Amino acid sequence: MKKSIRLEIMSQRSKLKHREQRSLEISQRCLDQTVVLQSKTILAYVGVRTEVQTTAFISTLLGLGKSVAVPYCQDGQLIPFQLESLNDLTPGMYGIPEPKTDLRQIAGRRVSVDRIETFIVPGVAFDRCGRRLGHGKGYYDRLLQWGSNDAVKIGLAFECQLVPEIPIEHHDIPMDYLVTETAVYNTANNLE
Repeated sequence: MKKSIRLEIMSQRSKLKHREQRSLEISQRCLDQTVVLQSKTILAYVGVRTEVQTTAFISTLLGLGKSVAVPYCQDGQLIPFQLESLNDLTPGMYGIPEPKTDLRQIAGRRVSVDRIETFIVPGVAFDRCGRRLGHGKGYYDRLLQWGSNDAVKIGLAFECQLVPEIPIEHHDIPMDYLVTETAVYNTANNLE
């Protein structure tokens, strides 16, 4: 069932018109959330291909003086990296922009997962209860399990990525918010 949902939603997302404009609308909705404005340390994915694009969002966060971490993959785990500029990034695994290899060696650029107050997470599909379907490799679920219990998890998606229900397994970690181009869904009942 997960495979068929992935295929259907990825097909819909690839046909979606005005993805760039929609991404900007999603970013602005996310930036308007009090929890994001109050967070000092935020981890944000860097959007690729047909995902919600996040470079403008990340640039705005940096401009607001936020400590922004982006993940990179190492030995099957996502490692949070302190981003100082979008110029710190270069195409990595699966073409996903990642921190340049030489910068990863700088000890002060690694961010402890438990310091992250807000996680901005991608997904293939979501439901309005905050359940998330990724690409099936479990990278984000493994990362989120090490986060603080108080950390807020926000999924970014286009409305076409919403489905009635995502089948979940014990290791799947739900989102607290889901932000689309038309709405903010409070899936944890603790956000505005």
